[in-house]
Amino acid sequence: MLNLFGTSFFIDGNDITSQLAPGESKTLSVRDVILSGTLADETPFDFDMTTVPDIQRGYFDPDAVITITLVPEPATMFLLGFGIGAATCRRARPL
Repeated sequence: MLNLFGTSFFIDGNDITSQLAPGESKTLSVRDVILSGTLADETPFDFDMTTVPDIQRGYFDPDAVITITLVPEPATMFLLGFGIGAATCRRARPL
């Protein structure tokens, strides 16, 4: 079982991030593709998910369960928090 938490995900270079809402998880059933993206700590990654054993490329078990979870980017969370805080302060002022 492989659980990945990240801010972006790509399959063979095609962005699949838009298919997920923040906090949403998806189990991948595709194989023989390149899974890449950015992990939650902003580390880039890529996995060659080939199911054919190869000493140079490695091997990804066809029965492995791969789950990706989209987490919001830290900057997005900061701006959201700042906006909520500003709206709260504005409402607290007397008329």
